[in-house]
Amino acid sequence: MTTASATPPTHGLRVEVFLDYWNFTLSLPSEDRFHTDYRVLGGVLAQAALETVDPTARLIYEGMTVYGSFQEGERHANLRDWFDKISGFPAVSVVTTLQRRVRRTLSCHRCQSFVQNCPECGSRLRGFEEKGVDVRIATDMTGGALTDQYDIGVLVSSDRDFIPMAESMKARKKKIVHAAFPPKATELSRKCWSSFSLPRLMRNFRRTHGERAT
Repeated sequence: MTTASATPPTHGLRVEVFLDYWNFTLSLPSEDRFHTDYRVLGGVLAQAALETVDPTARLIYEGMTVYGSFQEGERHANLRDWFDKISGFPAVSVVTTLQRRVRRTLSCHRCQSFVQNCPECGSRLRGFEEKGVDVRIATDMTGGALTDQYDIGVLVSSDRDFIPMAESMKARKKKIVHAAFPPKATELSRKCWSSFSLPRLMRNFRRTHGERAT
């Protein structure tokens, strides 16, 4: 007796991945020292996104762009070198910006009082912040959708700042799929065309040896 083989997909959908490096990295579990294989990550996420939109379609993977930032000087020298390295991986592009030093004002979650100086030494509180990463991701995703560079865009971030972009794209029938870490950013997931859980896929892009990862 012969068995019929599965009918191959007759149509394909182009999928592109847009990854917020620091948001993604800080959302990963830290207790088991998880490391990401960036050589396979984009393809895994693209396939998962395709299945939420049209599981009968053939995947046409258009690549992954990693958006990151670093500080000037020696502290982030290794990170800068690593961004350069993964930009040479197949179908991986990297966009980076410099972090800028800013003054920090902290507030108590109970009384809402503001603290500008260290209570121990009196020094002004300072820190670093990214400048323009979320704007660049939103601009690239919006521009790519409106100029028909992809059929499905995968957003890898839990940043609420992407909600207006997701709403706008959904209103235009553009398919933005949220790669999420539930229960984080549930509102962003709802505003996107669809979403999927990253923790359920982590075994598929876990790096066990080789290149330095997250």
